[in-house]
Parts: sequence; structure tokens; C-alpha cells
Amino acid sequence: MCRLLGIVANKEVDFRFSLFGEASKNLRTQSIDNPDGWGTAIFSEIGQATITKAPLKASGDRLFEQNASSGVGRILVAHVRRASSGNNRLENTHPFEMDS
Repeated sequence: MCRLLGIVANKEVDFRFSLFGEASKNLRTQSIDNPDGWGTAIFSEIGQATITKAPLKASGDRLFEQNASSGVGRILVAHVRRASSGNNRLENTHPFEMDS
């Protein structure tokens, strides 16, 4: 089963704790059982979304580490995938964008 994390803050915050920091159920740890891709959407103070994703296991993925290290914003939507159907491809990795 995939894992989805959402955080809404009243000011810009650092998401490292929840993505790969000290939190016991951080997303990097959960990717061990959900190895088929990861993605984040981080919304800034003005509502601009930065979406980063890869069809790889977050644990051990350099892009995930870089993204999680610099993830600062007001809203976070993050996902680690355990595929039930569909190949490990970027287009099968959340979060999805509409009209991009």
C-alpha cells in the first residue's frame, strides 16, 4: 500500500523531519516497503508549487535526499509508491499535475 503525507502550516516550515529526519515513520523509512517511486509537491508562501518525483525508492535516492534537505514551504504533499499496477515510470508517480 502506498503512503501519503500532507502537511499544512501557517508559515513556511522545513519538512526534513517528516521526510527523512528524526520522525520514526518518516517517508524515507516508509519507502523501504514502498519502493516503486516517490514524489513531493511543496507549495511556497505565495502558493507556487514545486513538484519533484522519481520512479525510484526514496531511500538511497540522491534526488530525494536533496529535495528533502531543501524542502521549505507552507504546504507539503508527499507520496511513496508501492505499485499494484503499472510500471515504475515517472508518469505513474504521484503527485500528478493537471494542465502542466
